[in-house]
Amino acid sequence: MAQKNKVMMSVRIDEDLYRKMLAVAKAEGRDENNHMLHLIRTNVAYYERIHGKINTSDIVIPESSETEK
Repeated sequence: MAQKNKVMMSVRIDEDLYRKMLAVAKAEGRDENNHMLHLIRTNVAYYERIHGKINTSDIVIPESSETEK
């Protein structure tokens, strides 16, 4: 099974909001990375339900992101 490329990104977030996100992640049995992935997947799924499937072929990843293979 081929593994997809992974992209590392950093996010600036208010400390209080970050602590709250950690509390929710812990309550739902996720580590912080998996919780962020859950939030992003949920948001994308919601967007696609409303607006239709997103075509990613024309989207360029910014140079500042690090891609793992």
